[in-house]
Amino acid sequence: MLNKCIRLKLSFLIFFICSLFSLFSQTQPDKSQISNNSYRIPDNLWITYLHKTAILLEKANVQSFMNYVIISSDGNLNDMLYFKRYVSHEWKKDYEELTYRIGTGKILTEIDVKIYLSSLQPIYKEYFENFQKKKR
Repeated sequence: MLNKCIRLKLSFLIFFICSLFSLFSQTQPDKSQISNNSYRIPDNLWITYLHKTAILLEKANVQSFMNYVIISSDGNLNDMLYFKRYVSHEWKKDYEELTYRIGTGKILTEIDVKIYLSSLQPIYKEYFENFQKKKR
């Protein structure tokens, strides 16, 4: 009887150890393969896209894009901070699109960046008009 009890405990212990081993031996996903962007590009590659984008944006002067949108809409540059907050969600999507285009080689020069930003100006002018209405 004592021998049977020891065998039962031993087999339970072996089962428990095997279960723990199988639980903790599962491979974790490689963090470089996880993506935090809507294009599902791995983070390590996306970071290189972001570096390329930052370099081109230094030369392209994005601030002038926002200045143009506000001034051409008869706005006041004092509204810049509030307007940027107002369009932050849209700008995040557009910036991600710009990063994707730069990373994949669809946009290569600062002139290409300016063309892309110019294509966004009519949309952002509408955003500014809506911003003005809500501000009042």
